Amino acid sequence: MQNEKELLDSTNKLKLIPISESDTDNIIKWRNSNLVKQNLFGSDDVTPEIHLNWLSEYVMKGKCCQFIIHAEGTPVGTVFLKNIDYDNSKAEFGIFIGESTAHGKGYGTIAAKLITDFAFQELELNKIYLSVFNDNKGAIRSYEKVGFREEGILRQDYCKDGHFMDVLQMAMFRD
Repeated sequence: MQNEKELLDSTNKLKLIPISESDTDNIIKWRNSNLVKQNLFGSDDVTPEIHLNWLSEYVMKGKCCQFIIHAEGTPVGTVFLKNIDYDNSKAEFGIFIGESTAHGKGYGTIAAKLITDFAFQELELNKIYLSVFNDNKGAIRSYEKVGFREEGILRQDYCKDGHFMDVLQMAMFRD
């Protein structure tokens, strides 16, 4: 089942609202923008049908908890926990800020803190992990501020636009 709980930071600057079908246009716009694609592992365009299938098969069935990031009342991106594995008490973290005007304002760090707290306190998970291109230094700094730590680097692990990229594996734990 889809999560229905909104998450709010202590300054009321940022709110995470569970994703719904009404967010489709923003998700499509953000996900297909070059700004977002440059840091994603998959760079194929997403159609409304693909997105709605994701909602139906993953979010609505509880395999993913996804939220829209609202900064001062405006939707600016999304943050999610996917591949939720309750048997092994872990999930994969993902985020993107889709509005260029929202970059560099700390919204990603606040959203990451809110969703990891949710993962540990509400979902009672033990581990949250992520993969990030090793040259995405801004994202890595943000993840470190929240508590993610390096687990290892996969050298030349992903081919993007004909270039092999190193992938940094990071994780954080409930304790």
